[in-house]
Amino acid sequence: MSTLQPPEKFSFKPEEWPQWIQEFKRFRSASELNQKSGETQRDTLLYVMGRESEKILQNLEFRVHTVGEGTDAREEQEVDTDFETLISKFDAYFIVKRNIIHERTQFQERKQKETETVEEFYRSLRSLVAHCQYTDIDGQLRDRFVVGLKDVRLKEKLQLTHDLTLSKAIEVARQHEQIKEQMKQQGFNASSDEAKDEFRSRPHRQNRDEDMTSTTRYTSYAGNRDERSRHSDQKNASSSSRGRGRFRQERDKRNFSECDRCGRQHGRESECPARGRICRKCMKKGHYANKCRSVQETVLTESEEEEFSLDSAEIEDDTEAWMVDLKIKGTDIKFKIDSGADITIMKEKSFEKMKVKPQLRHTNVHLTSPAGKLMTRGEFFAKISYKEKSYKFRVIVV
Repeated sequence: MSTLQPPEKFSFKPEEWPQWIQEFKRFRSASELNQKSGETQRDTLLYVMGRESEKILQNLEFRVHTVGEGTDAREEQEVDTDFETLISKFDAYFIVKRNIIHERTQFQERKQKETETVEEFYRSLRSLVAHCQYTDIDGQLRDRFVVGLKDVRLKEKLQLTHDLTLSKAIEVARQHEQIKEQMKQQGFNASSDEAKDEFRSRPHRQNRDEDMTSTTRYTSYAGNRDERSRHSDQKNASSSSRGRGRFRQERDKRNFSECDRCGRQHGRESECPARGRICRKCMKKGHYANKCRSVQETVLTESEEEEFSLDSAEIEDDTEAWMVDLKIKGTDIKFKIDSGADITIMKEKSFEKMKVKPQLRHTNVHLTSPAGKLMTRGEFFAKISYKEKSYKFRVIVV
């Protein structure tokens, strides 16, 4: 243990004293300095602190105080060779009385910085609240943590969560941050041209009834994307400025047709933004997935496989809007209304709770999310009752 290095020399700045003495206490224990004599501990502390400590020690007042009560009472002289007594004297010297209003103002005005992680933001709040003398520290931390988050949608969701605790708020925020980072690493970046085209031209088929939907939204990669792309172009054109209007007139004069590689209208082939890009369907270069010719047939047979991708992930929350109870074979199952979903899915946990379980059959559906593939247990067809009406749906169990 003799190789352990003590902390750096103390700066003698009052605000740095609590952290420095904490490091010295760890060194004292790890190096077994606490087993040495009081004189050795005192001298080591003063040496590690620096020369200024000797001057401060000379000005510290060690008093005589009474120990015990009644007949057992006796007077004892405080000495600098008692480590705890010496530390308490230094504490009184360095730690000035804090301005509680100032400390609380700093805490209440703290917001998450643009480049700051959730963990870093929470640690900063924890450090600030230590000097605020709140009786309900966790409650104050929870409120400041939620209100100070930079993500507006996450902030709103947490504020709508019933019986939200500090630990739950931190857990949800960490998961949200992790999912966003995973999506970014896997290429879900809306700033790329292809991602923008994919978003504009991705199909969202109408469900059989707008009152019925799935718990999680999935969108098929197969389908006619041309109509969606044209609709997007028309919408963008109608809201453009005068400058763009003049550009559109010039474009119409040249009578550009829609490019069969990117779905846009442009001049020379060299101007096509899809040049050199890799298609996400066939993995070949030179076109976007929305113009890929390798998948045109949208009617699937039993032997064909269906592939769906996770478009939006929702954290279960009973207080969230659009949650309804649908009756399936006598059991109420909670679903989330989403009229743009392509399929209806049910978690395995909900399936196991059903009083009468329908027979599952093999499914050719493959589900993927930014975190990877989702395991499917099977599928079944069942009548789902809602508002005294019945609907027949295919349900995928995951």
